[in-house]
Amino acid sequence: MKNFNKDVFDVLRTDAVIKSELGGEFIYQFVKGNDNTPIWITFSELNTSPGMYAENEETTSNVMYQVDIWSMSPIKSQLKTAVQAAMKKLSFQRLSTYPDYEMDTKIYRYGFRFVTEVIN
Repeated sequence: MKNFNKDVFDVLRTDAVIKSELGGEFIYQFVKGNDNTPIWITFSELNTSPGMYAENEETTSNVMYQVDIWSMSPIKSQLKTAVQAAMKKLSFQRLSTYPDYEMDTKIYRYGFRFVTEVIN
């Protein structure tokens, strides 16, 4: 089974629009690092499930990732579009999005869920 963590990290951190909007390479797996940046991205693999079968053998798997943009101010549509385009380069399709504002931390969050099918 292919592990996409490095691919997802690389495609997000090397995108010129994402890097410009974040003011650097503030991209993390699961949890934000110790830096003091006002905007960052986290990602994680959520699920790998069976895809297609042939002759009682699983021939493909569906891999789902979540990518979240976190910000101390409203998140620009340009950054949202860039994240979606970056994931598309890895053949991920957007499954859903969800905007959120955490009242207790005063942090804006825009979450994406992406899925791709891989050959086993």
